[in-house]
Amino acid sequence: MGRKAEYERKIEMQKLLDEHNAILDVKKQEFKVELDEKRKAFESSLKNRLVEVEKKEAEVNHMEEKVAKREQALEKKAENLKEKERDYE
Repeated sequence: MGRKAEYERKIEMQKLLDEHNAILDVKKQEFKVELDEKRKAFESSLKNRLVEVEKKEAEVNHMEEKVAKREQALEKKAENLKEKERDYE
C-alpha cells in the first residue's frame, strides 16, 4: 500500500504542478499582451510628440526668416537715411 500511496501522491503533485504551470502560462500571455499595448501606446505618444516638435521647429524657422528679412529691410532703410543725411550736408 505504500507504493500505491506514493504513486497517488506523485500523480496529485503532477496535477498541481500542471495546473500551476497552466495558470503561469496564462499570466505570462496576459503580461505580454499588456506590455505590447503599453509599448504601442508609448510609441504612438512618442510619434505625436515628434510631430509637435517638428511643427514647432517649422514655426521657429519661419519666424527666424521673417526676422532676418525685417533686419535686412531695416539695414537698407538705415543706409538710405545715412545717404540722405550726407546729401543734406
